[in-house]
Amino acid sequence: MRRLGWIAIGMLTLLAGCKGDEPDLSGSVTRIQLSFVWSVKDANGFLQQFSDTFEWNDPDGPGGAQPVADQIILPPRVAASCVARVYDGSDTLSVRELTLRIKNQRQDYQVCYLPTNGLAVVISVNDLDSNTLPVGLETGWQTGAVSAGDVAITIRYAPGAKTANCFSMPIETEAIFPVSLQ
Repeated sequence: MRRLGWIAIGMLTLLAGCKGDEPDLSGSVTRIQLSFVWSVKDANGFLQQFSDTFEWNDPDGPGGAQPVADQIILPPRVAASCVARVYDGSDTLSVRELTLRIKNQRQDYQVCYLPTNGLAVVISVNDLDSNTLPVGLETGWQTGAVSAGDVAITIRYAPGAKTANCFSMPIETEAIFPVSLQ
């Protein structure tokens, strides 16, 4: 009987340990972080490198308080590299980075970017899955003339049904970043 009790405790521990292995991110993304690097020539013609990080936060998850996003400020007419990181902070004692989950399941995930409201930027995806479909954690941003608008970022998940058309896939999370090119 005692042995059966230990087996039951072991099974419960195993099941509790699997809780964080759910395949989708629905409702668990509370922060998206975008880290940019770009170069600009100074008055003497020397290349100066700059970097900045911007965040979107929704600490209470969907349906609660409105998310808060930093305004992304980039110079006009530059090529910037961007790396996205995704986090689950729903447990305030333990923030989990979900970026690795997206990378490990890249055949099912895609991070999509849509500039809106007249923003002069072209965003290209630099990372691909094994089927040469875009993933979207690493992007290039080619900024145009001075302008302002938004970039809608959606994390999409379609197990076994990912296509090159990002916008045909179901949305897991959506974040809106205000952007200013100045």
